[in-house]
Amino acid sequence: MGSKKGSTQTWVEYYLSFHLGYCIGPVDELTALFANDREFFRGSASGGKIAVDNPNLFGGIDREGGLQGDVYVLTGAEDQTLPPELAARFGLTPETAPGFRGVASLAFLGPTQNDGFKISANYPQVPVIKARFRRGSYTLPAVRPIIVNSYGYWDCNPAHILHEVITNGEWGMGAEPGMLDEASFVRAASTLSDEDFGLSLRWAQQATIESFVQEILDHIQGLLYFSPSSGLLTLKLLRKDYDPNALPELGPEDGVLKTFRRKLWGETVNEVVVSWTNPETEEEETVAFQDLANIAMQGEVVSETRNYHGIRSPELAVKVGNRDIVAAATPLASAEMLLDRRQWAIEPGDMVRINWPAHSIDRILMRVMEVDYGKPDNSQIKVTLVEDVFGTDYAQYISIPETEWTPPDQDPNSPEFIGLDAKFVAIPYPFVSTMVGAENVDDGDFPFIIIAALVTPTREQTDLQSFVLNEPTSDPTGAAGWIGAGEKNTVGMTGIVEGLDREVVSDVLIDMENVRGVSRPQVGRVGHIDNTLGGGDGLYMSEGQEELVLFLADLGNNLWRVARGVFDTIPHRWPAGSTIRFIDDSFDALDPTAEPAWSQVSYKLQPRTSLGLQDINLTPVTSTSRPARPYLPFRPANVRMDGLMFAGPDYSENYNPRDWAMLITWSTRHRKMEDAVYRRWDEGDVTPETGQTTEVCFWAAEPGGYEELERRVRGLTGSSYSIDIYGTGQVEAFPLKVVSMRSEMESLQGIEENVRLYKKGYGSDWGYFYGGWPNPGAPDDPWLGFTVGTPGQSGE
Repeated sequence: MGSKKGSTQTWVEYYLSFHLGYCIGPVDELTALFANDREFFRGSASGGKIAVDNPNLFGGIDREGGLQGDVYVLTGAEDQTLPPELAARFGLTPETAPGFRGVASLAFLGPTQNDGFKISANYPQVPVIKARFRRGSYTLPAVRPIIVNSYGYWDCNPAHILHEVITNGEWGMGAEPGMLDEASFVRAASTLSDEDFGLSLRWAQQATIESFVQEILDHIQGLLYFSPSSGLLTLKLLRKDYDPNALPELGPEDGVLKTFRRKLWGETVNEVVVSWTNPETEEEETVAFQDLANIAMQGEVVSETRNYHGIRSPELAVKVGNRDIVAAATPLASAEMLLDRRQWAIEPGDMVRINWPAHSIDRILMRVMEVDYGKPDNSQIKVTLVEDVFGTDYAQYISIPETEWTPPDQDPNSPEFIGLDAKFVAIPYPFVSTMVGAENVDDGDFPFIIIAALVTPTREQTDLQSFVLNEPTSDPTGAAGWIGAGEKNTVGMTGIVEGLDREVVSDVLIDMENVRGVSRPQVGRVGHIDNTLGGGDGLYMSEGQEELVLFLADLGNNLWRVARGVFDTIPHRWPAGSTIRFIDDSFDALDPTAEPAWSQVSYKLQPRTSLGLQDINLTPVTSTSRPARPYLPFRPANVRMDGLMFAGPDYSENYNPRDWAMLITWSTRHRKMEDAVYRRWDEGDVTPETGQTTEVCFWAAEPGGYEELERRVRGLTGSSYSIDIYGTGQVEAFPLKVVSMRSEMESLQGIEENVRLYKKGYGSDWGYFYGGWPNPGAPDDPWLGFTVGTPGQSGE
């Protein structure tokens, strides 16, 4: 206590004993400690005690004091025991106290049992204590696992990091070491050692192992893949480690060049800003690299920032920045090829020499980035290639075009047209009745299964005018062939500008400037929304993958009012950019061939351009199945749970009074009665077809159990059902879904919501069952509260 001019000031010091855990152990040593970013220890401690005597770290007794006491270093070794001073704080001995093995931690204690560690003065707050630990990775028997950077700090060889992350069974992926091509990791470690390429970075389990591994690969510019020849996980660095004249050559005799394009100057970057970590301050620093020739070409600086937080030396940051600016500022070529099986040994990261006279390419060095080895019934290998930045000087072209302009006419036999962007969809019953005529439907219960081919031009297929839908056939001699079912129009496709919530009617803003295909939105016609950009069969999509909407009105400025979830679909949530296709009066790409349900069908989609029809021998075969979608009953609509539409009831706070029942209501639908008029989602009941019932599905664990089981209330013929919440036991939340059934076939989709219940258990609600939970059923009937309906019941 002191005084000045008659005033009295009281100083208060704060002490605390505390134990902090930092990371997975064991670590090799502690090298520095910081309190509120002020260093109070630097050295090397692999255990034992560090005496701290820095009472003026935060300004002394007149301000916020400082630190005094002992810091005990616990590295997390497998045989670690607590120091007696820390164990005594728990009233235990080192032999009886938990050792906190496998965790690197620090204990901050005072000099005696009754003393704490001085943490501050006059300000009652524990400072943020940061520690710098050091450990290496030693699972890979390769050279130089530790690389000392220019600051004198340890960095780890990235190949060693990847090996340990993948094989560590405690905190890593836990793969068997035998699954890895150890020789490839050793080679990579040797190369990285020669480059003095070391990294230090923290991985928290909030991030996936895959993302952490990819971050390492981005730092070192490497690929990780399973080799088809060995079946082992292989690490390959992308380096100039090849002889251009010794590379294998690929040309027209090896396959089809599906796409080949070179970046425009406007697609390149001429400034790369590398962000790295200064180990002295642990702060982010940046260094910029520019390509002056590219800046002159574009007339402006086009910048890109790349975060390499694992780099902790300026020399390595400069090396990586120079590496990246060369690749970013060069208009490199890219290609996609379909190769035959003679190239089965090709792997990601391989270098090849491309010779393709049709594209004026005499030689160009390209690196394989991705390989799709195909399926057993497909003999083609699909590879994605990028021009190697180290081989641009080696490239040679047969001729230089005078202009980049290309005529609008496109050859249908060119690589851009080998395979169309198609989505096959089995159409619902009302479309079957409308398109073939109600009088021509052979069987109302099990009608024709009609497949719609939704074909959309890619951005490269600017001259695609139509296509021929070819089906398999055979001539009188029995020889297999193909027969055309007529020329068909393409379907307009684009994205929605803003996301959609679940609603009965929505106003949809459509990106009309980027529509590809012939059809457009049309009042009274259907739109098809899904979460893909084309491709795949899409024949029998599960809930959440498609929605049919009906265009009600054109509101202008590309805004359309639509009815949501019509026919056999339900309203979904869709993010901005989701795909919408337009089925207008011009749509005619149908295959009504009378084939059995679920049979395999094959097509050849033969494109036509202004220059003619594609040679059918070049047209690939597309195989898919024919699902029973028009057989399925329509889903219940207007589903409400406790009066709520498109929302799950929340009873989690409903303690008093108890509500022991939840009413579910819906409107039934009839698939044969929507061919002339559609039904809004919130309209009332329509008498269902004969044999159609409703089922309410639950997923929840039985009392005392952990496995979630499906529970169905079957045979509901009414339009409501009351769930007895009394019998849910300790269940606090469960999903609930409402579907239709007919002839043991379930509706394509059904509304599903998550129901939250109040907590039940001792102490949760003493006024009911003495804080326990109701269990009205016998032990052999834990679901007594859920009455199972039978055919003929109303569901009430």
